[in-house]
Amino acid sequence: MGVLYRSLRLKDPNSALYGRPYVEVGLKPLSRELAREFLIKGVEQEGIEPPYDLIEEAIEVFNGIIGWLTYFGLNMRG
Repeated sequence: MGVLYRSLRLKDPNSALYGRPYVEVGLKPLSRELAREFLIKGVEQEGIEPPYDLIEEAIEVFNGIIGWLTYFGLNMRG
């Protein structure tokens, strides 16, 4: 998160975004069950038979972080 704030420079008077209102959207990690359902449905929509052992490994590694799960799912297309 610090990288994001440094990049946007919201408190820097020389930044184009200085003084503009902004909204932060916080996302909590998905539960194991929701992460599994999210990945399986996503890859099935792409016409891919989900390798369940790989899905389980992704759930373990990415700990329910939806951005990483999405990135992983997109990269299953090849």
